[in-house]
Amino acid sequence: MTQRVGCEVAEGVARISLDDGKVNVMSLAMLGEIAAALDRAERGADIVVLRSARPGIFSAGFDLKIFQAGDARGSLEMVRAGAELALRLMSFPLPTIGVMEGHAFPMGTFLLLACDVRLGARGPYRMGLNEVAIGISPPGFAIELARSRVQPAGSAARRRLAKCTSLMKRLSQVFSTVSSNRN
Repeated sequence: MTQRVGCEVAEGVARISLDDGKVNVMSLAMLGEIAAALDRAERGADIVVLRSARPGIFSAGFDLKIFQAGDARGSLEMVRAGAELALRLMSFPLPTIGVMEGHAFPMGTFLLLACDVRLGARGPYRMGLNEVAIGISPPGFAIELARSRVQPAGSAARRRLAKCTSLMKRLSQVFSTVSSNRN
């Protein structure tokens, strides 16, 4: 198995780097490795820096092959894992910094938005939620995440976080229903 995510902890800083050898597709495996890196960071760091090790790309987003294959269960699992990871980053007990030194599309954008602070390198890089352009409805958690980052902080942000948590619970119920219907 190829390691897609590196995590180096030094002097209180956890440096989590993404590198799947291509465009950092957010597959279930990649999402799981990011979660494991956050576990490590939580045990031994004071701050987390999330960035890509690939020049010109942060992430191309979710694994479109899963969506295109019509694999409903695989698609739900992947979106659920992405939503859980974004929610975890938003509520992470350590400060998180997302560094964008290349393009960031759907799930890559969600991860950056979930970080406490986002830094972008100068360059012709794009960040976006392009699901509609490719015929996919944006997940509810992604819409709420984006809204929470463009709204002023305070009680509105707390309400949005509570709503995102509620959406996660509903997604979990839908996932459980789909799983039990397929067995």
